Amino acid sequence: MSGETVYRLWNAVEPAGDAVQSTSDASNACGVPGGEQTVHLTERVGIWLLTARAGVNANGELAQVAALKRELLHCNDISNAVGGLTGDISEARRLAARYMTALWTQENDISWWQTNSEYLAQPWFIQEYAQARGWLPAPQPGVMTPYYVLMPESGAASECVHMRIERHTSAPAQGEVYIEAAPEVLPGSLMRTLHCAQIDPGRYVRRVREVHGCIIDRAVEVGMALLEAGYRLSVQERALRDGILEGSYEPMHRYWIYESSQPELLYIGYPWEAKLHNYVRRAGGYWNGRRMEILVCQVDALEELALRYGFRFTSEARRRLDTWREASMQATIYRNRKRKPSMEAIQDEFVKLLNRPIQVPEDLQDEK
Repeated sequence: MSGETVYRLWNAVEPAGDAVQSTSDASNACGVPGGEQTVHLTERVGIWLLTARAGVNANGELAQVAALKRELLHCNDISNAVGGLTGDISEARRLAARYMTALWTQENDISWWQTNSEYLAQPWFIQEYAQARGWLPAPQPGVMTPYYVLMPESGAASECVHMRIERHTSAPAQGEVYIEAAPEVLPGSLMRTLHCAQIDPGRYVRRVREVHGCIIDRAVEVGMALLEAGYRLSVQERALRDGILEGSYEPMHRYWIYESSQPELLYIGYPWEAKLHNYVRRAGGYWNGRRMEILVCQVDALEELALRYGFRFTSEARRRLDTWREASMQATIYRNRKRKPSMEAIQDEFVKLLNRPIQVPEDLQDEK
């Protein structure tokens, strides 16, 4: 083929009838000179990416989305992740091809890519994506996921605690970490230290939101603490097990500016420190009895906090600040106008003039 290079990511056989566009058509749509007769996508998977110079893909999406796809869709990573989801190599290749084709041709929302970019090659994400589209059977009741059991270094017999993760579909980095054990096994002081709330006897939950970091990091943190406290631990995610064994997780960031229930207010969260507290108050923050609040219009002070002390904004807090900044740039100027005096005011002034005593200059006064 002459001209620019077209990258073929995978090669496998798809069942006929799923796609209709030929690789030649796709190449032309991407700005690639044609000239090579190729078979249909249905016959050779056909994940043909944009060329190096292409700005938009065949669906006409923005160049920014196309750039994300070129950056994030790596065949080797995805094929390795898919390998454990099926028991057959051909089926795995077919699933990888179908998955990457769907990402390339159907997911054209920039926010979707920004939210899910770090999960694209994770087996659990691919499995949920495939199950939602009917490519893989949904999990059947009674089919158990393998357990991974971890023991403390002491090796002494101890109570076993089970931990599992439930992710939010709209935000996979967030969700709940559930810890389950026999009643009265886990001391309340330990669970409070781990920021876990009791929901039933022996059942605790740690809720992970944007300000808490990634849910896998918080689960690893909790799991390590339980093992170091002498408990055996069972988990059902290999990535969670590996993270605990490696002792690797991102510590929770402590300095946040996040949204309140009132659109004109934001909350400021930070560990207590007198100098920082005084600075926040001077910047316009005030204590409401539970949290430090600040008006959204104090945007310059908030940006200074982020620059000087490393505060981060939640996505909603950033959206509110951007909305306020945009509104400020489009502000309408009000010009002062002197009000016309009323007729009553004019009459009052006239009466005052008439009743004003007349003073005759001395040189004009009659001699006495």
